[in-house]
Amino acid sequence: EIRRRVWRLLFYIYIFEYFVDIQNDSSIYAKIQSGQELSPAEEDKLRAKDPKMYMEYKADRMEQEAYEKKLKNCKTKEEAERLHVNRMNGKLSELKSIVNNPNIPKSEKLKETQRILGDTTKTAQIFHTFTKSAEFKELPTEEEVMEAKQAEAELREEQLVGGADENSEVNAESDNETK
Repeated sequence: EIRRRVWRLLFYIYIFEYFVDIQNDSSIYAKIQSGQELSPAEEDKLRAKDPKMYMEYKADRMEQEAYEKKLKNCKTKEEAERLHVNRMNGKLSELKSIVNNPNIPKSEKLKETQRILGDTTKTAQIFHTFTKSAEFKELPTEEEVMEAKQAEAELREEQLVGGADENSEVNAESDNETK
């Protein structure tokens, strides 16, 4: 009787650990889906349980870092907005290709959809944070850049015309002196 109870207890402990493990896995996928970063322990667990998803998670993180750098290198507000729209369209295209591929099992489609949703969420968060930053607020619009270039061109033209007038006056004075 005691042996049976011990075995039963061990079985319940095993089942409990199994469900805790499943719950932890789903919390990792929920984090990925919401665009949150995983802790090193969660990354290790994901690497052990789902190496493909781990590699895709790491690739997405690297893409996000590159996206942040590209945003910071934008010269105008419109350029930053175009970069954001292009990135979001790329994610939509990636999602469509996965959803419409009949060779991918539904369970894999779900994982990929969650990953893309998380990456898209993180991309939107990054862009939102960037648009609230002083760096973005200091960026000129394309119209302001064009106006500045036009003003600069007009200033150069005035300097050239003014310089030409001065040269003609100097030439006229030297002609008068030679006569």
